Amino acid sequence: MDESDDLLKGLRFIKYKDGAIYRGNYRNNKREGKGRHEMPSGDIYEGDWVNDKMEGYGVYKWKSGKQYEGCFKNNYMEGTGTFRWPSGATHVGMYKEDKAEGPGMYRSPDGTVFRGEYRNDKREGKGIVESSNGNVYESTWIEGVPDKQGIIRYYEEGGVYEGEWGEDRKREGKGVMRWANGDMYEGNWKDDKREGEGVMVWSDGTRYKGKWEDDMMVEDESFLRAVGLGRRGSLKKKNGRKGSCFSFSFSGIFK
Repeated sequence: MDESDDLLKGLRFIKYKDGAIYRGNYRNNKREGKGRHEMPSGDIYEGDWVNDKMEGYGVYKWKSGKQYEGCFKNNYMEGTGTFRWPSGATHVGMYKEDKAEGPGMYRSPDGTVFRGEYRNDKREGKGIVESSNGNVYESTWIEGVPDKQGIIRYYEEGGVYEGEWGEDRKREGKGVMRWANGDMYEGNWKDDKREGEGVMVWSDGTRYKGKWEDDMMVEDESFLRAVGLGRRGSLKKKNGRKGSCFSFSFSGIFK
């Protein structure tokens, strides 16, 4: 290792045999204080040093383009920090021994945001996903995998769904949907549509209990005759919105 004194007392330029370079404070033959260390791999750390180790606040840049800025302890990312990927994704939160641990927020390149707890670098426990389209999903995570049930708050169409869901967070299985206009459906879902047995209650008090197919009522002839429909309740689009409404006098709208 070669050393050359800087004009300022305590500062050193050190070139190691493996090609690494250190510029910064040096004390008792150890890196101490502020300094910049360039590794042979191309990685760079610039920040605080204690007893020859990264400790305090600093920035670590990988040759691959990844970057961490925040707290270090004993050469590990530890404490609060921000991790950035070349893709544009970021994670802000708590770290322990180079892994996300505790509360954190992850923002993906498309703008989707996760807020919740981490354990051993994986999402764990309660978490909220805010999608780029404005919908909000609340669920429980186990070892980085979300449970397929929880709460969905819809931004564009309004309303809240609580129940089971499948791939791409489409409503699937049993669940309750409450629309912003006061309508409510409780029952089975398939591929984001009402399917199977279910109860629909409109905001004006009209109630239907029976079978559904492809988001439409079926088989209850007495109910359909009472409201002037055929054997299968037909639904129409209204104002171009996702969903349908009856063409007669229902005030409720199928979302």
